[in-house]
Amino acid sequence: MIKTWENLYEQTKPILDKHYPDYESAKDYAKQFLNNNLQQGDVVLDLGCGVHSEDFVAVKHKIKLVGVDFDQQSGQANRLLDDFKQADLNKELPFNDNSFDVVYSRFVIEHLQNPAKTYQEVYRILKPGAYFIILTPNLYNKLIFLSKILPISLHKFLRAKLTGVKEEEVFPTYYRSNRPAKIKKQLKTSGFKNIKIIKKGGLFEYFMANKFLFILMIYLEKLTDHIFKFTKLHLVIICQK
Repeated sequence: MIKTWENLYEQTKPILDKHYPDYESAKDYAKQFLNNNLQQGDVVLDLGCGVHSEDFVAVKHKIKLVGVDFDQQSGQANRLLDDFKQADLNKELPFNDNSFDVVYSRFVIEHLQNPAKTYQEVYRILKPGAYFIILTPNLYNKLIFLSKILPISLHKFLRAKLTGVKEEEVFPTYYRSNRPAKIKKQLKTSGFKNIKIIKKGGLFEYFMANKFLFILMIYLEKLTDHIFKFTKLHLVIICQK
């Protein structure tokens, strides 16, 4: 079986529940928000959907899920989608104005060369009052900053070794919208309001492939959590049109 972030997370969750029972990842937070806020008949866009849209499994029965991605093969293999469009996410998106009740982007923004353009397009295709939800790495985290300055070949090698995912599944990152202040400014410029930025996640999420290191990093995180909250691994951004 191909290892994915989701596979590893599920495999290590019993360990996490035992050693850090009150931990909440960015993914957990976002999924709970979706579960609480999606309504029957909502039309949702998974921006950069890839081959997996697991965050929508619990709510799929009541929504129409549309995906868009650079990679046509991955999108067409995504079995949870009702519809898929192939597109360059840095450019105009192939959807009409005011089309979606929610646009969701999980760990995609960091891979975009022109996220400001993407934000403008998302604003255009959202219905008035609709939500834009982003999950992305926090550049103030030391590991994320290190990944920014490493050559892509080394980045791929280390990510594969630490998390167990395949090197070909690690894509180039640009981190052009990964500091809270910059994200907020770009979203405001695009017209978004009620912008909320939540910091979640611990470094141990990158050590899931090694049980010993995973547990060790959990306890290091617990010891330093109250000191380094601004350097949390991930950001969850929720805003409205």
